[in-house]
Amino acid sequence: VALGSVVAIGGLAGGVAVASTMMPQGFDDPWAEADYTRGVTLPSGRDCEIRIMVVDDAGNRELSGSSLELSQWFAMNDVWALMDLDAAREQDQAEANLHPDQTLLLDENGRLGDAQVSAMDRTPDDVYANVVSLAMAAAVDSAAREVGAQPGDVFVWDSIRCDAVVG
Repeated sequence: VALGSVVAIGGLAGGVAVASTMMPQGFDDPWAEADYTRGVTLPSGRDCEIRIMVVDDAGNRELSGSSLELSQWFAMNDVWALMDLDAAREQDQAEANLHPDQTLLLDENGRLGDAQVSAMDRTPDDVYANVVSLAMAAAVDSAAREVGAQPGDVFVWDSIRCDAVVG
């Protein structure tokens, strides 16, 4: 699972589906049509935003069936309230222990991505952004199950994007 670039239902064991579409790099179009958005502040005070958007298997917004139901569910519910940050912290630490020479860091443009460095090199911002991303992926998977989506039924883009570092 490539957090921060393509994360979809199925990021967890037993998930509903894994996206095979490419997600846009920024929060420009088509992100303007996101089903759910919420601001998040990192420990340093850096502002971020999480976005979730249901798409079809080609990355389009022509939704029907379970995809349409899930899109509507995200628009009407507070995903943040479903996110289990404590469980995601445990998952983040387990992944850091399992892969000590590979981790996820926020880059200067505010994207969370793979880095071939020690997990010990992460800042509190890097850790929190990854924890939020992991918790969001789990909440997306739970929501898909709630609407009765079956494997291969739905595709979801979800991401955390932070302000670029200036200076």
